[in-house]
Amino acid sequence: MEFAHLKLNLVRVFQAVQLSTSLADAVYAELAAKPADSYARLKDLRFDQAPVTDGHGVIGWVATEDLRKASSVEAALQPMHRAAIVSAETPIEDLLEQLGQHGFVFVVGDQGVTGFVTPSDLDRHAARSHFYLLIAAIEMLLAGLVGAAVRPAIIEKAIRGEAKRWKAAKEANVETYPVEYLYLRELVGVFEASALPRANEWSAELSASLSAVVKLRNRVMHPTKSLVVGNDARGAARRFPRVWPSWRCGHR
Repeated sequence: MEFAHLKLNLVRVFQAVQLSTSLADAVYAELAAKPADSYARLKDLRFDQAPVTDGHGVIGWVATEDLRKASSVEAALQPMHRAAIVSAETPIEDLLEQLGQHGFVFVVGDQGVTGFVTPSDLDRHAARSHFYLLIAAIEMLLAGLVGAAVRPAIIEKAIRGEAKRWKAAKEANVETYPVEYLYLRELVGVFEASALPRANEWSAELSASLSAVVKLRNRVMHPTKSLVVGNDARGAARRFPRVWPSWRCGHR
């Protein structure tokens, strides 16, 4: 439980500026350019979004795909007054909520708008570290609940991936607990099959959140695996800010 509280403080270390692409380094879509030209250029660079400038400054952003059939760049423009904007010091968990809703977030510093964040930025180390702490805290809290409330014999039957190591530990008379040998997917299975969810006002939304955690866990824990390629990055950004608050509400 102490780790869970510690996590809440640690994630505040990671801020929007750590995921942000500087406007000074950005590739822009020009308001006056032909949309087909802008589409081809951004597509060639494999950019799904880009800020838009009118030659004097940034006036909003555009989704690359929206340019494909647009009559003008302006027709596809998401103007600044309707865009999501956060402070450079905004915690990543708050940034992710905006990113999930809008798909693009401008970041404001002391000098005004300084950069932006897109779903592809979830592959940056700060985002991966945020997800790591979130998943680790949930996994440890879940293990604590299952270990305290579910009979060891039931837990032992659920061990799959670490079955040989568990058997060796038992044969060596090592002081250990079966819950420590469950992979997250197995741990979730034991938890949802137990009476714990029903006793704590569990919901379908929380089950879906746990399923999302399980699916993303291996990608997060392996730094060479992309969190974006082959994944719904925007969906992950949309779901994960709700996972931890919902979990805390369901299990105090």
